[in-house]
Amino acid sequence: KEVLRIPRTLLISAIGVIDDARKCVTMDFKQRGTRVAWVRAKNPRDLPALAALHRTIHATLAAGRALACHDVSDGGALVAAAEMAIASGIGLIVNDALPESESAWDEQPGQYLLELAGWNHAGDLQSNLGDVADVIEFGLTQHLPKLTLAAASSQMTDISIDDLTKAWRGTLDW
Repeated sequence: KEVLRIPRTLLISAIGVIDDARKCVTMDFKQRGTRVAWVRAKNPRDLPALAALHRTIHATLAAGRALACHDVSDGGALVAAAEMAIASGIGLIVNDALPESESAWDEQPGQYLLELAGWNHAGDLQSNLGDVADVIEFGLTQHLPKLTLAAASSQMTDISIDDLTKAWRGTLDW
């Protein structure tokens, strides 16, 4: 029998009391035809600014202005968008310049993708963030189950959610 050894890994968990689980905002897209915003800290090394960013995101979620929210980490914003599509089965059209941008793969702290309840909330979010972070129009959820990357210098690339799911799960198939 083969034994699979996993290297020692630091695991940090947090647990919190939730007054009403129905008010939790999860990472899966909720509706077709909604705008997705990318929030990026201007200085990911400024801890007080990051704290202000996180508090503003929390207030946005608590106010019901976001339908879904996912932190951007390993793989950057495009990977986070793929994970949101996989979790929901709802597709996304990513804005033109983003797939070709190095920042779309950036793994710096202080980044979120938010499916907004209305695009007018993006202006409120930017006002509340001030000079701490930028709010960038990332894309639009769509009725087709695919991730569409519209690049300015080439034709569009479509990746089905089934193919995204297979690729994501393939990393778990040891």
